[in-house]
Amino acid sequence: MSNEQDNSIFTIGHSNHDGETFVTLLAKYDITAVVDVRSVPYSRYSPQFNRHQLKHRLNARGIDYHFMGRWLGGRSDDPSDYDVDGQVQYDLLAKSKHFQEGLQSVVRGTLEKRLVLMCSEGRPEDCHRSLLLAEALRNQCNVQDVVHILADGTTQSHEELRNSISKREQYLRQPDMFLSDEEQISDAINERIGRVAFKDKGFAYAQSVFEGDSDDWTSGALH
Repeated sequence: MSNEQDNSIFTIGHSNHDGETFVTLLAKYDITAVVDVRSVPYSRYSPQFNRHQLKHRLNARGIDYHFMGRWLGGRSDDPSDYDVDGQVQYDLLAKSKHFQEGLQSVVRGTLEKRLVLMCSEGRPEDCHRSLLLAEALRNQCNVQDVVHILADGTTQSHEELRNSISKREQYLRQPDMFLSDEEQISDAINERIGRVAFKDKGFAYAQSVFEGDSDDWTSGALH
């Protein structure tokens, strides 16, 4: 049984876990629904996390699966969401209608389910689930209880992660003494985003692959 508050929203990266280890981690924190926020819900190296295999495994354990990568993924099929170097801009993604719809669906989902946002990257400091989604939940939706499940089964609060990122970035650049602590943390997160955000201006995933799937959440799915 987890010691976290019931209204916490969790995040996790499947990394190279085997299927059973992953489900055990979810059970440790009483997760009842996995929200898949990968833009491309397939893995060449860890096929146990391909969308339909994962859904089957989770459902067999009584855990819901919802794909929301087209709303909350870290990539975009809109060329205007990329800079001149081909790197996706999280601030633009966060303003999009799809993203806002997905974010509100997640918030509504916490009224009925104990959610985890799942991506592939094991380290939350290197993943859009924390640098984009957890930040948006904190800053736009006033969700203060975002908890990252780490690969070893321990957890880190998003506030702890934010402070850790800020301290790391201070080793790489001189801090501005005229900025507040929150401004310095925000700058550090933006620096981190610049290091890890997806870069490929020509990227566009095929929407038709996902059309008609009953496990998608739409903006009104949880009313």
